[in-house]
Amino acid sequence: MIKFLSEKTFESRYGIIMAMDPVSYLQQYCIQNNIQVDFTSISEQKTPGTMFTFRCDVSSLHATGSAPSKKRAKQVSASIMIREMILKNIIREADIIRAQEVLDNDTAKKAREEANKLQQGQAGEPENNPLSKLTELCVKKGW
Repeated sequence: MIKFLSEKTFESRYGIIMAMDPVSYLQQYCIQNNIQVDFTSISEQKTPGTMFTFRCDVSSLHATGSAPSKKRAKQVSASIMIREMILKNIIREADIIRAQEVLDNDTAKKAREEANKLQQGQAGEPENNPLSKLTELCVKKGW
């Protein structure tokens, strides 16, 4: 049988604070509190400025996030959902500090900044990585 250490036990034993992204935090929180969480890919634009949109559903709450990558879009939707859950008092008071730490994490900040740029129409070029270039080439060639 495998026994997992809780995050607090891990931190106290090893003195390491584990950084979580919004998706991981939301999934962990929902599992611990027996709440259903679901991420759904809503849209994917097949253009040179590819944008992905994810929807996050928790109970009766819904949050949507868009970004140039699937991972970031999912993080944006989770980040928005965490804020909604705090505002609606779904996240317990004892857990709000940890939720704020996750939201202040660099990954979450970057995802929020990208989401704000998108909403303001200031989106830059898509990420310059080999996979994006290969995908773009395949779409152009019809492969």
